[in-house]
Amino acid sequence: MKNRNSKTRVFGRILKYIKNYRLQVFILAIATLMESLIFVVAPKISGSAIDLLSGILSDETGAILNAVFEKVIILFAIYSLYALSACMASYTGNIIATGITYNLREDISAKISKISMVYMDSHSKGDILSRTVNDVETLTDIFSHGLKHIISSLVMSVGILGMMFTISIKLTMSSLFALAIITFISVVIGRYSRRHFKKYQETLGKINDSISETFKGYELIKAFGAENYIAEKFQSVNEELKTSAWKSQFISGIIGPIMDAINNINYIMICILGGYLVAKNSMTIGNLSAFIAYSGQINRPLGQFFGLFGMIQQTSVSAIRIFDFLDAPEETDNAKKSLPKTSFNKSIEFKNINFGYGESQEVLSDFSLEISKGKTVAIVGETGSGKTTIINLLMRLYDVQGGKILIDGENIEKIDLEDYRKFFGFVSQDVWLCGGTIMENIRYGKLSATDEDVKQAACAVGADHFIESLPNGYQTEINEDTDNISEGQRQLISLARMVISKAPILIMDEATASIDTGAEEKIQKSLQNLFNTKTVVIIAHRLSTIENADVVILIDRGKILEQGTHNELIAKRGKYFRLYTSQFPDAVTV
Repeated sequence: MKNRNSKTRVFGRILKYIKNYRLQVFILAIATLMESLIFVVAPKISGSAIDLLSGILSDETGAILNAVFEKVIILFAIYSLYALSACMASYTGNIIATGITYNLREDISAKISKISMVYMDSHSKGDILSRTVNDVETLTDIFSHGLKHIISSLVMSVGILGMMFTISIKLTMSSLFALAIITFISVVIGRYSRRHFKKYQETLGKINDSISETFKGYELIKAFGAENYIAEKFQSVNEELKTSAWKSQFISGIIGPIMDAINNINYIMICILGGYLVAKNSMTIGNLSAFIAYSGQINRPLGQFFGLFGMIQQTSVSAIRIFDFLDAPEETDNAKKSLPKTSFNKSIEFKNINFGYGESQEVLSDFSLEISKGKTVAIVGETGSGKTTIINLLMRLYDVQGGKILIDGENIEKIDLEDYRKFFGFVSQDVWLCGGTIMENIRYGKLSATDEDVKQAACAVGADHFIESLPNGYQTEINEDTDNISEGQRQLISLARMVISKAPILIMDEATASIDTGAEEKIQKSLQNLFNTKTVVIIAHRLSTIENADVVILIDRGKILEQGTHNELIAKRGKYFRLYTSQFPDAVTV
């Protein structure tokens, strides 16, 4: 990834976004060029006016004053044009910046929906948030402010140096020596500061993570009295951010004072040498005045450029981080090679599956399982045995590392991913609800569903009672943290969302873990008719929820240890029996 997104390649990729705004870039370039040229020409005109005034005591005083007045009018006109050009450049620069940022966010949004779970698991949410928000804002700044200044700095630097050469080669060479020293120091300092800008951006992601975790676990932090621990943890990360921030800003910021010191020495040398040339009549006072103005003005474009140096370094780091995210591995789905599939007819088969989340973290080993259509299969086992991993592989959130998963005899990796995912209705123990009304959250399972369909789905899982008791019913807004409804109610909404999907395969991963046993029994009865027409895969720690399953599978360390109906496994007196009796010691007579 590092080689792929070198600074040169990143610059080329940024240019692709700029190409969409060729007209605006052209207008910006013309406006900035006019602004810069006026800036360059004005001192020369002022210098000629001073030379004219040096003859004010001659017999042609009236003609001289008229000539000076004409030059003043010219200066007034060109400075008015300068202001207009500056406004136009600023206007078009902002259009380019907002447009490129919009397109970049669109690409990021599209990427988020395709990115693989492997990438999501290997990067913290704070780091991803920092890349997609903070780094994009940093990139926006260079387009809205930096692009104009870079163009004007280059044009004015070349123009001013050209004018300086026309006035005095000796004085210009003296100035160039000072500029060479400034440039050398800036390059050396810039290389050193870049590593600290990178550290700053990475630490910003840690800050986002820390704040996010604090808000999410606020109740637990209070309950366990961990406020001081969290504060100390945040202080540590914040200290790291402060250190990287001041180092990056200070190192890039010392360019300005160094440049000022060298320029002041250069200014003194110009005054001494220029005064000597005027005394020898090798230069007019007006030209010396113009040259001094130019030597001061060249600091402006150079000051802009070197002032932008820190921003450019930070932008370079941000751009690399953004494009690293855009280049992150996606869910594998070869659109050209994938096969359309719209129905599930026979069975799902796991065939000799091997999978692990890391090199030394194998979860499933030579795992095989067949699930026939219309059957309810319950998967049980201790924490870490591989139950949820089976679901993740079945839904293609991850791809198998060995073996294959077949649906109706077809390898799922060859099936169009969008078609394939439509086979599943899913409820997780970690309920996700989006901001919006309860009606919208249930409809999320099938966006074309009517209001009546939503209400029927809610009735099917017994969620209609609590929904109707709310002041706004189905139009109740779920707030950002979803803490205006209980965890059990959130799970009921997610169950209704699964029902409304009308998918042929239903997956329930601890789907009723947050619901009391009395309500759970009612839900089980309500869903039984639905289960009779669907293929259902249930993961449960609460074994009372799976007694009616057609097949119960006990997983241990990624392999099937026991398999059969609930009664068969109880009669076997094996590990399932021990798990069941540990929960219900009086339910089975030993």
